[in-house]
Amino acid sequence: MKGVIVHSARTKVVTPGINQIFLKFFLLPLKAGLYGFAAFFTLLIATKTVLSLLGYSDEFLVNTADVLQ
Repeated sequence: MKGVIVHSARTKVVTPGINQIFLKFFLLPLKAGLYGFAAFFTLLIATKTVLSLLGYSDEFLVNTADVLQ
């Protein structure tokens, strides 16, 4: 067979689809959830700081119930 070129390297046909699924259904929701948690936790700490500075609460305390909320 003249003119036939055979490559020994394997082509990765399946990985682009798997990478897209992994990004779309795992990494992006995880990233969004972490951003949401960070925003909520920052707002919680800022609110507790302001309340502590104004004298509405005696001590600045973040419980595990606040984190789980």
